[in-house]
Amino acid sequence: MLLDAAVLPLEQVISRFAALARLSGEDLESVSFLCSDARQAILHARRTEDPVSDSDAPLLCNAAAALAFYHFALLQSALPSPDFSAADVRVSYPKPDLSAAKKLYREARALAAPLLLDQDFSFFAF
Repeated sequence: MLLDAAVLPLEQVISRFAALARLSGEDLESVSFLCSDARQAILHARRTEDPVSDSDAPLLCNAAAALAFYHFALLQSALPSPDFSAADVRVSYPKPDLSAAKKLYREARALAAPLLLDQDFSFFAF
């Protein structure tokens, strides 16, 4: 399948991901590979090689950004929390809600479903 960068510009995926993850600058750069990987996964999951219409492109972009955010949430949940305590004061950094991130991705993928292959269906022959 020929993948055209114009179909789903990486910059748009990164921009939407940044809004979801509330990241910018170096923090965003350090996880931008998640956006690139998610973009490729969504492009490879397309049903057809036909050009994507201007009205369909945002659906694919949202699905890629949501997938990147879900992977970001998985990554964050796997890391130990950097907590800080001093006397009665405890500071901890919030992590993304993993179940909410998964739901966000599922909903974004459902909206783009007409454009993507069905990966939830399996057929077993015995």
